[in-house]
Amino acid sequence: NCSVCGIRAHDRPYGATGEDLDALVELVQAQWGTGAVVFNTSRSLGSDERFREFCARFERTAASPSTAARWVRAAFFSDVTALLPRIAVRTLVLYTGELVHTSVEAARDLAARIPGARLLESLSSMYWFDDPQAARTFGEFMFGSGWDKRGDRRLKTIMFTDIVASTDRVREQGDTRWTEVLEGIDLFVATTVRRYNGRLVKQMGDGHLATFDGPTDAVRAATEIRTGVRSFGVDVRVGIHTAEIQVRPGGDVSGVAVHVAQRVSTLATHGEVLVSGTVKELVAGSGIAFEDRGIHVLKGIPDEWRLFAAGPVTD
Repeated sequence: NCSVCGIRAHDRPYGATGEDLDALVELVQAQWGTGAVVFNTSRSLGSDERFREFCARFERTAASPSTAARWVRAAFFSDVTALLPRIAVRTLVLYTGELVHTSVEAARDLAARIPGARLLESLSSMYWFDDPQAARTFGEFMFGSGWDKRGDRRLKTIMFTDIVASTDRVREQGDTRWTEVLEGIDLFVATTVRRYNGRLVKQMGDGHLATFDGPTDAVRAATEIRTGVRSFGVDVRVGIHTAEIQVRPGGDVSGVAVHVAQRVSTLATHGEVLVSGTVKELVAGSGIAFEDRGIHVLKGIPDEWRLFAAGPVTD
């Protein structure tokens, strides 16, 4: 989401006018530290109240309103036009859209001024790595063509969620109302997964599959989802496991670990976050309490598995 320069000129019609910049600087000066700045920059992120609160705290810690306003003005006037033709390395310009003050025309212009540069316009609203095609293009740029034909094995924590008694809910509420409820739950789950640094792989009927880099984030996200969906009048059961998975071309995931997490979720009771013993051992010292749920045989999975229910999470 870079640009040659943020200010409009005869060869930069996409840039901000002086009036635009004055208004932005005035906004920063007046509302820095409140979270309003991120809302005026990205509506999808800014609509998340928790994320706005985080940004507000970050802003107050990072700089005073006057310092932030000066930085914004300086950033818009910074001009790298003369440097771009001198870039002599392979270059990929990424544009993820939806940033109010940086247009796709700015990214296209930047790429055009760098010899041999490639431009990647992601379909994702904010993060290129959430767009399978963009992630594949990035992988080919970094590692060469054919790098992901068999997928990529990664150590991840897998989380499955499933709405309890969803068929009964459809019968009670009707198709139209239940669809509206599902849409609200989908948005809440996606937002929560993203806030805990996870990736929502896919929505499956009345459930979700997500992956996380670490088990603590996964358990914290799951307990928040468990509590939050109750406002929609439903309960969920959640299963979590940590192991290597295969990330397939297009972003889907597969492997025994995925099946383990799914089997664990089916054994969870209403409103329960059930995890494998692997997860419990890995999050020791995180402030997450667990209750032993005994040893189980998971359908189609070798060996016996000791499972634990996640209790209250403390900071």
